[in-house]
Amino acid sequence: NQNSISNLEQQILLDELGAEVDEKTKALDDATMQLRQLKAQNMVMNSQIGILRRKASKAGKAQSVLQSQMDDLLAENERLAPWVKLGKRAEEYRAMWLSERQLAVAAQAGEIQYTKESEEAMERRAALITKMK
Repeated sequence: NQNSISNLEQQILLDELGAEVDEKTKALDDATMQLRQLKAQNMVMNSQIGILRRKASKAGKAQSVLQSQMDDLLAENERLAPWVKLGKRAEEYRAMWLSERQLAVAAQAGEIQYTKESEEAMERRAALITKMK
């Protein structure tokens, strides 16, 4: 009878140990599943990081090319600036010459008469021409 109690106690202990082993095995299985999920997430994130690095590299190269083109355009703009200024002056001279020419033609045709105001306007034009030179 003592033997059967001992066997019963051993069976209870074995059942408790079995339950504890089952519980720990389930916890280990859960942890393993979480680890697999984390590894999968890590792989996805590493892939995304690689993609972003490649995009950043391409963007950096594109930015470098654009910066170079912008520098070239700025240099060309600087090189052309005196010519642009000269072109503007030429347009101003042309406009003044046409104005004076129109005044002279109109005066010859008798359409207008030189007045004090027209003399002052011609003096202002002459001063402007002198200033532009």
